[in-house]
Amino acid sequence: MYFYSTTIPRTASGRVDTIDQLKGWACIFMLIAHSYDLWIYTDHYLTVIYHICAGMAPVLFFSVTGATIDLQIRKRRLFTLLSFYTVFFLLAFINMAKEGPHYLYFSPYNIFNTIAISGIITAIILKKELNRWWLFFVPFLLHFAVLKLHLGDVFPSQIRPLFIYPGFGILPWLSFFLIGSSLYSMDRKQMILFSVAFLLLFVVASVLKRPRLDFDSKTTMTVTYYFIAMSLLGGIIDVR
Repeated sequence: MYFYSTTIPRTASGRVDTIDQLKGWACIFMLIAHSYDLWIYTDHYLTVIYHICAGMAPVLFFSVTGATIDLQIRKRRLFTLLSFYTVFFLLAFINMAKEGPHYLYFSPYNIFNTIAISGIITAIILKKELNRWWLFFVPFLLHFAVLKLHLGDVFPSQIRPLFIYPGFGILPWLSFFLIGSSLYSMDRKQMILFSVAFLLLFVVASVLKRPRLDFDSKTTMTVTYYFIAMSLLGGIIDVR
């Protein structure tokens, strides 16, 4: 059985309204994030709203994807999900291959590969019923170690953005897939505790003069960005 409750509130049609609503908000945030010129030169307050929405857009999008995989793995075979995400990966990779020898650098298809591979890993973890509480933090810790120990050269330059910065590499974005699949099954009290815990970590990191909070740092994933994103995520997702 699953580590968390398997009771899922559904409508008569079998859909989960709150998940659909979060998908809608994720799409709206993504539209805002990709309409830079409409916001940045208009008004100071609108610019602030833009940066917050743009910074949280991938966090919400990837986390809701993790929650969706949690739903799918309950009613579909693992092979079906792995086949879907494998084809998704191959289609994105083929399109990137057309761009030349350094096709992964800042390619718009890089994010699709991250979604595909993270989806595969998340589905396997869920199917094997592994404890996500011990696993969701690992991708970020690996990312942090690579940053601090300057281990980026370990990855071949052609495929480096697929795993780490710059861009939306598997490390650390897999972390949001895994926590998204966990947050879905948490009750409100657990979510509040989760949110407060990461808010405190954000305060500690700020006091220790870690990189200042910058919602534009999502492509490099600073400590302060990660902590505040996790805290806000716990306050946003409530499917009960």
